Amino acid sequence: MKKFILISVCDRAIVTEVFDSMEEATAQRNKEMTEWAHVPSDFFDQHDEYEESDFGFGKYEAWANDRCDLDWLIVEIPLKQEEV
Repeated sequence: MKKFILISVCDRAIVTEVFDSMEEATAQRNKEMTEWAHVPSDFFDQHDEYEESDFGFGKYEAWANDRCDLDWLIVEIPLKQEEV
């Protein structure tokens, strides 16, 4: 079993959130990129990975330069059965 931690950073402000699936963590990251960095929401349906001068994203990481330096990282945490 696994959990997924989304680490969201705006300059020095760091926020973490735990999700049960990679899909949930990715959806939250994409939502934040849409809200915080003004990336069009349908953009993620068109690209699995993308990088340009203003923003970029891959499976686990993303970044944007908008109102602050924005960074995201999804970390996969394997759990032992008794830790669940």
